[in-house]
Amino acid sequence: MQEGVNVKGNSTITYRVATGLAVLHLLAVLAFVVYLHQSNDGQAILLWTLWKPVDFPISLLVPWGLDVLPSTGGWSGLLRPALPYIVHGALGTLWWYCVPFLLAWLFRKISGDGKKQPG
Repeated sequence: MQEGVNVKGNSTITYRVATGLAVLHLLAVLAFVVYLHQSNDGQAILLWTLWKPVDFPISLLVPWGLDVLPSTGGWSGLLRPALPYIVHGALGTLWWYCVPFLLAWLFRKISGDGKKQPG
């Protein structure tokens, strides 16, 4: 019998932390969007750059998408202005949900808990 880490308990904690981070991120993005749309400053849209370090590396999709999508015609006329909302609101929230699972996996790999014990 192997003693040590309670896998089920840690899994539950990981799910709770992941859900908490995702909800916190989504609420922060929603508050930011409300502020952005109520602002009278014409340059308030530039505040999206504050989200680049928060959602890194997912935030790299915004400049990449703006480079890839044509500036006029078709869906790009709708998608280009919505890109920060999609990337930071949806994908950034998903990213923050995944971070605790990635860290837990990395910790297991580093600590050796993921290796099979000889029978």
